[in-house]
Amino acid sequence: MDVFFFKQKPAYEIRLSLVGSALVSGIVASAVCLLGAAIQAVSPDSSLFWSFFALNLVMLLLSYLPVFPAFLALRQRFPDAERPFRVPGGDGFLKCLAYVPMALIALSIVFTAVPLSTDRETLATILPITVGSIISVLLGELLIAVRRRHHPISGG
Repeated sequence: MDVFFFKQKPAYEIRLSLVGSALVSGIVASAVCLLGAAIQAVSPDSSLFWSFFALNLVMLLLSYLPVFPAFLALRQRFPDAERPFRVPGGDGFLKCLAYVPMALIALSIVFTAVPLSTDRETLATILPITVGSIISVLLGELLIAVRRRHHPISGG
């Protein structure tokens, strides 16, 4: 699969991009661990690190949410397309395969990012995750709109 995506680049560029992405990923992960330790050392009662962690979890789950409807839509639009593997079963089974994990992901997002109680402690811990998620999604959509405005997609 990697050969297909990197077919246009020379081999040394492929190795550099793979090493570079692994290096950046390691640096960011190390920085996050150090940040968590520093926040805990400065303020032992602070839940800032865990709020960032929960925000990351919510954003990750949000990115997986559209995968399942896309699976169903592609199966419906291109039923005879050649695929590396086929999922057996009829329409009902495929919908069950798609909607059950989608519902579980949606429930996970709700339990992580939506304050289910209005007491002070719950709002203080959950509301920053909710607001951060909304801001992140809006910022992402803004960046997509700006990019689309400067680099319109042609031919489609």
